[in-house]
Amino acid sequence: MVDLSFNLRKLKKESGITLKELAERIGMKQNTVSNWFTGKRQPRIELLPQIAKVYGITVDELLKEADEIQEYTQKCDTDICGQRFGRLVAIRRSSGVKSKVKWFCKCDCGNETEVLITSLMCGNTRSCGCLRQGTKQGHKIRHEGRLYKIWKAMRTRITNPNTSCFEYYGGRGIEICDEWTESYEAFHDWAIDNGYSDALQIDRINVDKGYSPNNCRWVNAFVQMNNTRRNHYIEYNGEIRTVSEWARELGINRTTLNYRINNGVPPDIAIEKGLQSIGK
Repeated sequence: MVDLSFNLRKLKKESGITLKELAERIGMKQNTVSNWFTGKRQPRIELLPQIAKVYGITVDELLKEADEIQEYTQKCDTDICGQRFGRLVAIRRSSGVKSKVKWFCKCDCGNETEVLITSLMCGNTRSCGCLRQGTKQGHKIRHEGRLYKIWKAMRTRITNPNTSCFEYYGGRGIEICDEWTESYEAFHDWAIDNGYSDALQIDRINVDKGYSPNNCRWVNAFVQMNNTRRNHYIEYNGEIRTVSEWARELGINRTTLNYRINNGVPPDIAIEKGLQSIGK
C-alpha cells in the first residue's frame, strides 16, 4: 500500500501550499486534511482527483510510491540474521512489514528482546536496556517526570491536529522516528546515553527534519549562544530557538514578540499572544 501521507507531505513542501489552503480548495475541514498528512486517516477515493488537481498532478502520480520509500522498504526487508548491533545480535525475524519489521535479538547480558529493524540499523537501539547507565536488569522505567513530559509534548505537537502549534510541526511534515513514537523507553534510553540532564532541552539540529537520534541533541541556551552574542534565545514547547526563528517559524511579528519579552512577559505567553493575534 502506498504511503499517501508521505506523498502529501512531500508535495506540500515542494509546492508551498499550506494545509489551510488545500482544505479550502477541496472544501474540507483543516483538521480532516491534517489527519491525512499524519497518516491517521485516508482521503475518500472521490477526493483524490481534487487533491491531485490542487498540486497540478495526476491521480496516478499522487498514488505513486516515492523512490525514497522504495529504497527504504528494500532496506527493511534485508536479512540481518547473525548481524551485531551494539550488544544485540539478530537471531530471527519476528513480524511486521516495511518500516514496521521487527527482529528478535539476543543481548550480551542474556536477555532476548524484539526490536524494529529501523531502530537497529540507525543505532537507536543497542541493547535490551541493560546498556542504560544506572539501570539494573528488570527495572521498569517510570512514565513520569520531566523527560517523560518532553516525550509527550514532542509526540503531541507532531500527531495532534488540535494543538495550537501542530501546523508548525506535524502539519509541515516534521515527524518522529518509529521507535520513539511507539516507545518512551527507547526515547529514554537514547536520552540517558546522550547526556540528558534536567538543565538541558531537546534540540533538532536541522529544524526542517524530524525527531530522531541522528537529528537530535541535548543543549542549553549558553551552548547555542556561542553562535552569536546578538541572538536572543527563548524556550517554547520544550525547544530553544532565537526570537527571530520562532517568529519566522510560527508566522508572528518579531518586533512585537521582542517587545513583550523585553517587558517581562514570559516567552511562552508572549508567543501564545502572538498566535492569538493572527488567529491561530
